[in-house]
Amino acid sequence: MQLGARAYVAMGRARNGYTGTFAPEATLMYSLVYSCEAEQYAYQHVTTCDRQLSPVSSRPGWKENYYIYYNTYVDNLGALTAAISKWQTQLAYNGLPQDLIFRMSMRQARTKIVRKMTKMIWAKNQYVGCATQNCGSFYFTSCLYKDFVNTIDESIYTAGSACSECPAGQDECLAASGLCPW
Repeated sequence: MQLGARAYVAMGRARNGYTGTFAPEATLMYSLVYSCEAEQYAYQHVTTCDRQLSPVSSRPGWKENYYIYYNTYVDNLGALTAAISKWQTQLAYNGLPQDLIFRMSMRQARTKIVRKMTKMIWAKNQYVGCATQNCGSFYFTSCLYKDFVNTIDESIYTAGSACSECPAGQDECLAASGLCPW
């Protein structure tokens, strides 16, 4: 699911609400690898059903997206899909700045928020792990990303031809997705 969001951006097919056009292609955006370590931290958090960001100390080396879904007529996969879809809409509605630099104003924003989506599409991140818990009246979902995502004054990704800066060269590009293998 998250690979789909990354691929859409990498290939220049994602609507960018900031400009009203499409987000530019990414020269280098890695395919994600699932991390059981991240999943374990996420699972420990969602089982609390606390509806808030977990303490940084409980997930060393990871940054978190979380979502509360008040539809209990789905299963865990449905709740996870709803969370990822919600985070993806940040790009379509609010968009990325033209220079693709993550600024302090983006971290502190109370409106036009994109920081959950930027965690999902941070070009050089390679790892993700998620967990979802049925908490009775709601589902609680958490996905964790390696710590260097959403770094102030760093590039979310570099705009240019998809895969043109893959370390192994464009020949190693996962052409259908525009993502670089790691």
